[in-house]
Amino acid sequence: MNNEPLFLYRAFKEDEHANQFLKGKIRFGLLDYYKNSEDDSRRDPFEGESSTYSGQLHLKGGLCNPAYLLCTSGPDVDLNYLREKFGNYVVKITNPGQFRDDISNIKAFIPDVSISGNCDFKKVEYTKDQDQPIGVEGTVRLRLYYCQKHSWFSPECEYRYVIKLKIGNIPGNFISCDVQKKLDYLAMI
Repeated sequence: MNNEPLFLYRAFKEDEHANQFLKGKIRFGLLDYYKNSEDDSRRDPFEGESSTYSGQLHLKGGLCNPAYLLCTSGPDVDLNYLREKFGNYVVKITNPGQFRDDISNIKAFIPDVSISGNCDFKKVEYTKDQDQPIGVEGTVRLRLYYCQKHSWFSPECEYRYVIKLKIGNIPGNFISCDVQKKLDYLAMI
């Protein structure tokens, strides 16, 4: 990925969940789950929809394939904000690209799930409902479905690891995997 950050953060409300993450036990949440999440800090009723304007045209869309997210925050996030909103237990990912590569092998760890492609790693764009050029290339527009949010979410400085499943394959609101190796680039801060 161009302009890949040097490090990322992942916050947890529970110490146990942070420690599981440090051991390589990773949990992804279904994109659609966050539309109606019971957790107010994570709820976004517009999640999974792209929405842009180009002149007089209002373009909206969504992804038919189920997508699962692992949400992180970039180096510019205010750590006090992150802890207040998402939890006091913060893990630093010092090699985001290697982490993506390690979880791209998730197919071997979740045998009953049909994954479509590798793990995608993208910075969230805070451009929902804003004016943008209409000539956006198809794969870029596709990524807006799972990496576009309203500007009021911008303090999160979010980056997402995204796993897309084949159509018709929704194992639940969360999928978990164990990358089955020590991840030396993860540390509690």
